[in-house]
Amino acid sequence: MKKNEYIKVDREVIKKMSDDIQAYLIENNLERVKTKDMMPFLIEKGYFPHDRKKGYPLRQILNDLKKSDELHLLPQAAPEFLEVENKKTSTYWYFTPIK
Repeated sequence: MKKNEYIKVDREVIKKMSDDIQAYLIENNLERVKTKDMMPFLIEKGYFPHDRKKGYPLRQILNDLKKSDELHLLPQAAPEFLEVENKKTSTYWYFTPIK
């Protein structure tokens, strides 16, 4: 496996992950959670074997869903963009419960 490759996750697994994330956010009364803070829960649930680079595996999946216009499969995820002068735009991902 190349350095930047990852195993593509089945879309059905993404839907189940979405249900688990929604339940976690509501159960813990959370309004805005960073990807790195969501990783321990998703590792505990068995979606990822371990964390790497503070949520990098999850960010890869979110970027893949965004590129393929399938972000609706994980509606709790929302990107925020930060433009730094003379640098490319950075994307930060947050999870909020669906009302």
